[in-house]
Amino acid sequence: MEMRQVNEKRTGIFIIIPFFFLLIPLLPVIRSGNAILIYSPQLLMGAVSIYILSLWRGRVPDYIFAFWALGFVFYVYGCLTYNGSFASALIAGRRLFFPAMFLTIGHGSRGKIQEKKIIYILTIMLFIQVALSLLPSVSLTIRQIIGTLYRDDIESFLYGFQYSTTKRAIGSIGNPNLLCLYVDVISSIIFYRADYIKIKKANLLKAFSLFATILICIETQSREGIIVFLILVFLYFYLRGKNKKTFILVIPLYMLFVYIIYSFLSSRIFRTIDLTGITTRTQIWNDIISSTTEGSLYNQLFGIGYQNARTVSFFDNIYLKYYVSGGIIGVILLLLCIVLLLLKCKNSIISLSIIAIWLVSSFACEFQETFKISSISFFAIAYFIPLKENLEDITSILRHKNRSRQGINMLNNRNIDEGY
Repeated sequence: MEMRQVNEKRTGIFIIIPFFFLLIPLLPVIRSGNAILIYSPQLLMGAVSIYILSLWRGRVPDYIFAFWALGFVFYVYGCLTYNGSFASALIAGRRLFFPAMFLTIGHGSRGKIQEKKIIYILTIMLFIQVALSLLPSVSLTIRQIIGTLYRDDIESFLYGFQYSTTKRAIGSIGNPNLLCLYVDVISSIIFYRADYIKIKKANLLKAFSLFATILICIETQSREGIIVFLILVFLYFYLRGKNKKTFILVIPLYMLFVYIIYSFLSSRIFRTIDLTGITTRTQIWNDIISSTTEGSLYNQLFGIGYQNARTVSFFDNIYLKYYVSGGIIGVILLLLCIVLLLLKCKNSIISLSIIAIWLVSSFACEFQETFKISSISFFAIAYFIPLKENLEDITSILRHKNRSRQGINMLNNRNIDEGY
């Protein structure tokens, strides 16, 4: 009862949280080495998550506790095994807490932030990414401005942006593949949720999100983003189906629709959507494994530490990164956290869709360690879980009301018997 009252009184922070998610993607790349500008948004959101944890007074949901514990285990072990300076180890490990931070904020925001506000802000974010993806084709000056704001290697971006061959937009995310995945996440939320809340012209919002996703897939030339988008289309038909038994009968129609979208996208990009790129990636992954854990039973079981792993190579595979960082034990811990999250989200189409994006794309990028994507993704996963938490509090409230009614009834009966 006390925790419930505290949560209702202290809701000021939840008024501005949605605007954080509007501003985070627009943060420019800082190249000057100014640590305050680089880390201040992350520290701010970390402080918000700690504040929300304090409101719960130790009653942390199990799936959120699991992700905080996972982050601390990898963080502490990585600091103890790091070969460099201890200060560098402390800073490098902050990415481990992104999922836990935003799951906490999303869970704490349920019932305190209107879904309409979330949907409207996501629509604005989607429009901004579409605009920033189309503008670079207008002139070299605009490409230079966007590249200066959102890309570390500006020359690489300018050289790679050849509109007639490989035009690859980066939006404000700074990377074509990550931009496409980011748009996949936002569009899936708008598309799934617009029907369930009273939003005017919900179909128009859904049409815009679908158009924006297809456009971004073309502008980014992202094979990973396109594959994830096709999976989302299939999941949409399946999860929205009222009768899963009849779904088998209409699978061919759904597959045909997915194939039409695939054919449309593949005809408008200049990169082949096939499995040929996997050979190169698997070779890189094998080289990383052979140079870090092969021949050492200890490293295979416990890894070399997260901070040491980050100095080895760019993984572009979160599962491999966790294996090199924490060994087989670390991968098992990660999978246990994922299972807990899936069990918690089993009744939420949106949450399951975003988890699918996360798990599939993690084979090709470090999705959960990218601040701009991780923020909205893990927030939405927790936020859109059906609001059935604090069941013990609700039960106690109902019991209290029942006792009050019983007491009133007893008093009335007594007054009647005594002639009042």
